[in-house]
Amino acid sequence: MLNLKEIEFHMNRYKDDKDLVHLAQYAQLLLDESLKQNNKYYQVIANYHIASGHYQKGEFNEALKIVLNTLQLCKFIDHPFYEMVLNNLAGVLYGSFSDEITSIEYTLKAYYIALNHPELDYIYIIENNLGVLFFNLNIYEIAYDYFLKSIERRNINDYEDMRERDGFNIINIVGCCMKMKHIKEYKKWIPYLDYYLEKYDNQTVKDDYLLYQIYQSFYEHNESEIYE
Repeated sequence: MLNLKEIEFHMNRYKDDKDLVHLAQYAQLLLDESLKQNNKYYQVIANYHIASGHYQKGEFNEALKIVLNTLQLCKFIDHPFYEMVLNNLAGVLYGSFSDEITSIEYTLKAYYIALNHPELDYIYIIENNLGVLFFNLNIYEIAYDYFLKSIERRNINDYEDMRERDGFNIINIVGCCMKMKHIKEYKKWIPYLDYYLEKYDNQTVKDDYLLYQIYQSFYEHNESEIYE
């Protein structure tokens, strides 16, 4: 009988190395063995990583089916981290289907779990995700508030405080400032993006940044439309 904890260890190692091929193999191995041993705890863990793999490949329907089934399993175990990330992934997937109302419902479930378990250090991630949901609904004031909460919770006061994942948060608040024409605040965060892109190679952040540079150039030629 294979040791489930050891399989999980190797799976997490490949996750840290961003080796998606071996990660998927070990997640499936973990699922197969946990089913044989009727261990729901590890079934939940394996299913999350399998669903995440489908999501990354654009297989949203398959990912969502696994996520919703696995959330039912969460009722039988005590693992707030995976219950949280599964709800969060459900929110992301429903957002991919343009079902923003259901997306917000699941993301808020994840948010409440994160708030009850601050030791998981995940609140700022979900606040950023909520900001994205309201941004996509064109409700920029609420989106802006969530983005600010996320940044404040991360306590980013200087460039060196940024971690790799913070690029999404910063580019999102820049985009929100753009939509709301908060140019002073917009320009405040541009140096953070410059520093971030020197340190991290993130194509999504790069692409969005190019669009916002075009925006800045346009409004610098039309100062009458700029306000704070």
